Amino acid sequence: MTNNTSLPCDIVQDLLPSYVDGILSDTGTCAVAKHLQSCKACHDMYDDMVTDELRQDNTDQQEKEIDYLKKVRSKTKHFTLAAILIAVLLAASGTAVYFLIFSGEYILNSVKYSLQVSSNSLKIEGILPDDFTTGTQKIEEKDGVISLTLPAKKKTFLSFHKNYNVSYTSKAAIREVRVNGDILWQDGTSITAYVNRVYKSKHPYIGSASDNASLALALGVEDSFGGFTSKLQTSKQPYGWTICLSEPQTAAEEILRKKMTTYAYAILALIDNVDSITWEYSDTSAQSHTYTITTEEANKQLGNDIKKTAETICDFQKFAREIGLE
Repeated sequence: MTNNTSLPCDIVQDLLPSYVDGILSDTGTCAVAKHLQSCKACHDMYDDMVTDELRQDNTDQQEKEIDYLKKVRSKTKHFTLAAILIAVLLAASGTAVYFLIFSGEYILNSVKYSLQVSSNSLKIEGILPDDFTTGTQKIEEKDGVISLTLPAKKKTFLSFHKNYNVSYTSKAAIREVRVNGDILWQDGTSITAYVNRVYKSKHPYIGSASDNASLALALGVEDSFGGFTSKLQTSKQPYGWTICLSEPQTAAEEILRKKMTTYAYAILALIDNVDSITWEYSDTSAQSHTYTITTEEANKQLGNDIKKTAETICDFQKFAREIGLE
């Protein structure tokens, strides 16, 4: 149908798809809109196009929603099946799952080792607790030092209790044996676990309160006498450490002072610049006591330089036995 607009119907009808999609230029859009206002035939064609477009959009949206629901159902089904499978596995083999997840290896401080060392051979046995078994062992050798890593792991239904029994032939003469970081043997001397623990607290300066406390605890001061506090004299030499016992001491004075002397000797040996150890304590009658041991007195009593008795862990092991520390 021809109308009084500037655009004929055939051109408008060719432009309608672009008009419906909104991709005409501003000028073209205005011209088509003006034509549709006065031409019923073109307007009816426009209405049909818009209706078809809306119908197609609805169909596409419905198909998308259906596809989405199918995917959700599929994922839900797979997730449900996986959950059921996991539950069955957990119920049927809970111990196996525990083994796979929690079967780590540990360094146990409570293990007691016995060893035999000759020039180039080593045999070591380690007794593990009943609920543990051996882990992955590792042996390294360097300049006559044999380092063994002997971890333990929790026993499961897939493993049995087993102790360590290791034999090793070295390339060079053995001068030191280490197990899990501790020195168990050095230059012909067996080193105890207690001496290892104490020797690790060796330090150069009495001014380090935390290091002092670590040494006292490693020695067993708290186990022997109860809690304590410290006073340090570090403003000038001679440097001193006063250990103030918090609890009244019930032991006989002779026994008490013998123990204090032994600990004082060890402290004087293991802290390089300390010159005196003083004990302040009270007895059961609330009477106060003070007892001091100096480096000079220790040297005179022992007949040698106490500062040289802990140059190596082997030296300190011999010294510990000499003074009855263990």
